[in-house]
Amino acid sequence: HLLQQAFAALDDPTMPLDLIRLWFGAQLLRLSGHTPNLQTEPDGTKLVAGQTYEFILDDSAFTARPDGAFGTDSIKFLRLVFSGSPPYALVRIGDVHQLTKRSANLVISMRQQYIRL
Repeated sequence: HLLQQAFAALDDPTMPLDLIRLWFGAQLLRLSGHTPNLQTEPDGTKLVAGQTYEFILDDSAFTARPDGAFGTDSIKFLRLVFSGSPPYALVRIGDVHQLTKRSANLVISMRQQYIRL
């Protein structure tokens, strides 16, 4: 099913390749049991809208930082990406190109850490 969705997205010339790569990497992580914690900080504190966060790879979670790279929109986007939403649903999100760009390094780092290709 994963490959079927990926090939369908690749066949669509309007679908950004960077989004497909991000989505596919996130699905591999999700299916292998390595979904990041997108709800709470490592100490159990819930993530708060309007706050900025830094992703800590060793904890696979976000930690509040005043100058963090991930804000509310990025974390909501990542929740959708890791939820298994298909690429054609994600492409409809406003500012999807910027959100994809901002999230790519996180997914790539996690994939390199947990999945050997």
